[in-house]
Amino acid sequence: MKRRLFLDDNADRRRCFGSAYPSAMLVETAADTITALSEPWDEVWLDHDLGDRVFVDSAEEETGAGVVRWILTQPERLKVAVFYVHSLNEPAAREMITKLQDAGYEARYYPWFDLVRELVS
Repeated sequence: MKRRLFLDDNADRRRCFGSAYPSAMLVETAADTITALSEPWDEVWLDHDLGDRVFVDSAEEETGAGVVRWILTQPERLKVAVFYVHSLNEPAAREMITKLQDAGYEARYYPWFDLVRELVS
């Protein structure tokens, strides 16, 4: 069984993902995600805009970009097989992916609407 960590501030999206993957760990803050990243994961799903806000400045800490910045400060490579960024904020999502890939992680953009189609089909 794959170990999945899913960051999203939207309760409906967490419920949808959790229904499809009942064993997934669902978190809604950057801090909770960072704490959970001490464990190994097969998949880590990151949203960018958190706190019930949209198109948040990537410089803010309470964003998926804040999580990525933290990841890049870690002296040891995290035990994560693949990162998926599912944010509707495409420019910020692509920036997160580029930074993760540049650091040697496998990272992919998987827009929420594409993901939800897969989850409900």
